[in-house]
Amino acid sequence: MRFLHSIISFFNRHIANIAILIIVAVIIKTDFDLKFWKQKERLLIWDVKIYYAYLPAAFIYKDFSLQFVKEKKPELGEIMFLEKGPKGIYTIMTTYGQALLYSPFFFGAHAYSLLTGDGDGNGYSPPYKFALMLSSVFYLAIGLYFLKKLLLKYFNGWITAITLVVFALGTNIYYYSTYEAPMTHAYNFSLIAAFMYFTMRWHEKATAWNSIVLGFLVGLITLVRPVNLIVLLFFILWNVYSWKSFTERIIFLLRSYRWILLMILVFFVLWIPQFIYWKYVSGNYLYYSYSDQRFFFNNPQIYSSLFSYRKGLFVYIPVLIFAFIGMPFLYKKYRGMILPVTLVAFLNIYILSSWCFWWFGGSFGPRSYIDTYAILAIPFAALTARLANKKFFYLAIPYLAAVGTLIWFNFFQSKQYINGAINWTAMTKEAYWDSFLNKYPSKEYPSLLRFPNRDSALKGIYYKGDLTYEEMYPDKKTTGKPSEIINDREEYIRNFEKTIRQYDKWFQQIKDKAAERNISVDSMIRKDAIWLYERERLQKQNAGKDSISSKQK
Repeated sequence: MRFLHSIISFFNRHIANIAILIIVAVIIKTDFDLKFWKQKERLLIWDVKIYYAYLPAAFIYKDFSLQFVKEKKPELGEIMFLEKGPKGIYTIMTTYGQALLYSPFFFGAHAYSLLTGDGDGNGYSPPYKFALMLSSVFYLAIGLYFLKKLLLKYFNGWITAITLVVFALGTNIYYYSTYEAPMTHAYNFSLIAAFMYFTMRWHEKATAWNSIVLGFLVGLITLVRPVNLIVLLFFILWNVYSWKSFTERIIFLLRSYRWILLMILVFFVLWIPQFIYWKYVSGNYLYYSYSDQRFFFNNPQIYSSLFSYRKGLFVYIPVLIFAFIGMPFLYKKYRGMILPVTLVAFLNIYILSSWCFWWFGGSFGPRSYIDTYAILAIPFAALTARLANKKFFYLAIPYLAAVGTLIWFNFFQSKQYINGAINWTAMTKEAYWDSFLNKYPSKEYPSLLRFPNRDSALKGIYYKGDLTYEEMYPDKKTTGKPSEIINDREEYIRNFEKTIRQYDKWFQQIKDKAAERNISVDSMIRKDAIWLYERERLQKQNAGKDSISSKQK
């Protein structure tokens, strides 16, 4: 009996740490099941190519003009999108913060590659992808650790553990820590979680160390995504709940000017390399690299951003409804957090929904919100703690059942997205319900999609001129089966992966081949997609040569 009591006591004391270990174990298992670092068109793709480009440009090719991108194309393939700046130099659109976070893992992978000859130290081989995958797990674990430390100041271990599990596995943090691990979102989630913790520490005791850490964190947060500068409001308004406490806070900040100046200095030093790079590519120390993309603050798509089938937060990440329901519960017991939490959360909604592409490109759910999930974890924990109270205990069981169901639903929808049953940007009400609780898309599904019109969006006009599947992909049939050779290799492979499952016989053949080779079905589909792509490409090339020969004759 004493032994059992000791075990229960141990779990009660360490349940939040156990939750983090379980989360990390789930993420690592998913990563090793997927083995994406071994696949050519995984991990180092899409936006990640841009974030990452600073590292090979600086430390491998010594070429910030990015000419190596063109010169190495036959060897490395399409390694990033190329855009020319004002000086006619190819430019990296994003700031270098994400590359800085990658860098310790990049250097480890580079040393390994040079020592073993695995990948020839080119910066884009499997060791580098594996390193990026590890970096995502590492930073997520760090973020969960700091979020845990913050939550434990106000909530017990079980409430903290439930909150950590829900936000790591019940939201698209899970997807962006596994399937597209090197994307920025899990990283900035962790940076903001650490920033929140050190905000609390600084207001408890302002010191040089806490000031340096905060300046460093704000510098990194904004270097990864400049719009996240709004987290400064969380710092300024921490524990402010009345006009009197607000005036006291302003006086305190003015009296602490030395520490504030130290933060600003660290922040500025971290931004110096970015200013130098912008000067090199544009001739100016400040440079807006997103060309014609902009915010429309007079036309925010708030309803669409939260509730639309295209990319609504509550449609694809429904567990977050409880975080917003929990905000009023901050008022009595945790009133020092209600102002910073609600102000940052709602200002973030306004800013993100004002971006011209408010759906933020191809993604599972509205990925732009992930960065501030650590802030939403506080009201979620407040609601959970309230329902755990004996007075409301009768609601606790159905609440936890609902939360558990929504965690499962998040895993299911993540798989739907991978299988093509949820489109990356073109979902409609009809397409959503056609795919609802179906692991794979139906044959009718492509005809139900509507792709946003990019040109209209750049003018702040939405849902006018949206494109059907046939208009978006004129060389593909409505069934979604690849037809003529598609010039973009990645697009061909992605389309193949997301539509093959509509054909039962073909999909069963893929499953049988995967079982024979002892690899995952996803890996087998990708292998077949690449093989078909290369075959059709060669056929097209040969047909072109035959045509030229005929004309010459």
